[in-house]
Amino acid sequence: MIFGDKTAQIERYAQKNKSVKLVAMLNDRKKDVRIKAIKALASIGDDTAVNNLIIMLHDPDKEIRMATIEGMAEMGNGVTKTHLQDYIEKEKDEELVAAAKHAIFNISKQVDPEEEMI
Repeated sequence: MIFGDKTAQIERYAQKNKSVKLVAMLNDRKKDVRIKAIKALASIGDDTAVNNLIIMLHDPDKEIRMATIEGMAEMGNGVTKTHLQDYIEKEKDEELVAAAKHAIFNISKQVDPEEEMI
């Protein structure tokens, strides 16, 4: 399958909220496919997406971690906020820490305080 086909497939999965199908693409050998899958999962925002993006915060590739932070910010819920707060305590890369702090700030503006307690 060529790259263009995977991109179209990711878009179809995202439109149909098929987060389980997208999870398989998080391990693709092509970084662009992985990043598109992260963004698609973030747009779905279900439990499968959240749980797998939390795992992607620990990917060895900085670009993948950055895309994950941005995706988690887009989902904007209390769970992603909590995991990003934990993440900044462990991450050594200052650019990623700054992005995570910015994401936390933006999530804080979106999240209902009652939701954070869940």
